[in-house]
Amino acid sequence: MDIIGVVKSATDVATITSSKSGKELTKRDIVLLDKSLTEVNLTLWGTTAEKFEAEGNPVVAIKGARVSDYNGVSLSSLSSSVVQVNPDLPQSHQLKGWYESEGATANTSSLTTTGSRGNLDLNTSTKTFGETKKENLGMNSDKPEYYSNTGYVSLITKDKALYMACANMNDGKSCNKKVQDQGDGTYRCEKCSSNSPTFNWRLILNMSMADCTDNQWVNCFQETAEAMLGMSSEDLGNLFVNDRAQYDSVFSAATFKRWIIRVRCKQDFYNDDQRVRHSLYTATPLSYPEYIKKMIADLDEAGMDVPKDIKDKYM
Repeated sequence: MDIIGVVKSATDVATITSSKSGKELTKRDIVLLDKSLTEVNLTLWGTTAEKFEAEGNPVVAIKGARVSDYNGVSLSSLSSSVVQVNPDLPQSHQLKGWYESEGATANTSSLTTTGSRGNLDLNTSTKTFGETKKENLGMNSDKPEYYSNTGYVSLITKDKALYMACANMNDGKSCNKKVQDQGDGTYRCEKCSSNSPTFNWRLILNMSMADCTDNQWVNCFQETAEAMLGMSSEDLGNLFVNDRAQYDSVFSAATFKRWIIRVRCKQDFYNDDQRVRHSLYTATPLSYPEYIKKMIADLDEAGMDVPKDIKDKYM
């Protein structure tokens, strides 16, 4: 299938293990929107996912995408697919102009019923933070483990949330390595071995999230962090430099909001200490009607009675 649309949102790159081959695969989910006000989820795989840059809501054209009817309609790239970002086409320019003028705030519907729409990911085990600690999730294997949960942000450490990143492009991909201010109007990137007069602000959030059982420190990066703060890293960087009080208020406003999260946890070592790092790879605002439906389905599956009036209202 061939399709063109504006990227409304995107997850960070995630690593999963193929159930067939046992190999680790990289993926990134993006939500495409067009003038019909219809969204669809597109999954990018491999190097396409790793190199994709979602900043600025680019237009994406994909030729030869695979169509799936799982959880509604969704798309995924194949090795034979051709993916173009911001192609120089009249339709691309029209879509970008439409999105910036009205599409970004328009009411939309989705062909895909999970993922970025804020529903629980049925492909990932739903676990509370208390359960992940009791099961030592992430400590039982050299490979990462994954889970879904619903929780709220109780604390965000804002002092080191931003860093200055290299703006150089290497093989069509931003370097994004941390740069050092040289004090002469340039910024040094050791990876590129060069100084540049410009840099990009990037986000790494370290936050405590809680549910009814426990709390858990988690981190998230760029697109997910921007979604949770409701602001781009560049705008936040401008506040950091020019209005520290307003900068602090952005973090305060982001606390105590409920999110449906998908988490990757894996053991690593820090100063010779073994620990488990929990990283968010998607975070979407909680849709209460969908969450209640999931709870009712879970209760039914467990053989527990749910009052008929509750079922009639939400199912």
